[in-house]
Amino acid sequence: FSPEEFRTMNGFEFLDLLFENERVKQTFMGVASIAFGGDPVGRGEGAVNVFACMYLPQGLFKGGSHGLVHSLVRCFTHHGGTMIYNSPVEKFVVENGTARSVTISEDSPYPEKEIRARNAVLSNLSAPLSLQLIGHDKVKAADPLLAARMRDWGMSGESPFMSVWLLKDLPRWKSDGWDPAIRECWEPYRAWDSWKEAKEWFGLFESEELWDVVGTVGEIFLTAAADKTQLSPEGHCVLVYEEELPVHLRREGGFEKWDDIKWKVYEKHTDMMEELAPGVKKLIL
Repeated sequence: FSPEEFRTMNGFEFLDLLFENERVKQTFMGVASIAFGGDPVGRGEGAVNVFACMYLPQGLFKGGSHGLVHSLVRCFTHHGGTMIYNSPVEKFVVENGTARSVTISEDSPYPEKEIRARNAVLSNLSAPLSLQLIGHDKVKAADPLLAARMRDWGMSGESPFMSVWLLKDLPRWKSDGWDPAIRECWEPYRAWDSWKEAKEWFGLFESEELWDVVGTVGEIFLTAAADKTQLSPEGHCVLVYEEELPVHLRREGGFEKWDDIKWKVYEKHTDMMEELAPGVKKLIL
């Protein structure tokens, strides 16, 4: 494809032009649906998102991802870094156009009110929240375009929802009969049942049809299937299902109604898991 074609294609057109097999297209779009590289239906960004998914590496650390966090902390402290825990930051202190320190909250367990950095201050907050802590005028003075982008930053109106189960034993997938290798797969995906359904799903999602999209496509995490160190001494394991859901919930009464409907979402996820792995409900602790 030429660069101009790539800029004007969405993810569906891109896959339709590349592949004939619906299962192949559903697989790539199933991964792309989490929209980590842009809206799959958007022109340009949709093609880029799907293309990037083809090279998405999936890794599992022995003992779980929690072990990775501790490894990074040890690397950081080994090279002279200092970890300061449980200290919410109230603002960044900017000197001569550069963030030099942070003012920490009164809720912090440390008596210091300000912590200075030797080189720089890094923020892992979203753009709008970072702008609040730095101050719009200070960012604008350094870079007016960046200040405008941070101020007007918009997400796509979706939110990851996770259902988590503690199971007595590893579940047995129905697709085991098709390919026994799934017994050791730690991150299977739940995708659509047809390419037509995949295309219709995005329209339902954009229309905030919450109950028509719940349990349709998402990531399943069963890390103990590939790493037996993550089983408890009794053989128990954790099963997780994560999917993107519309967040505005206007038909349900608004975002604040999440607490009222989350168990209904969980029940739909549980029914979906029972369909994929018959008998899983009896394993739930």
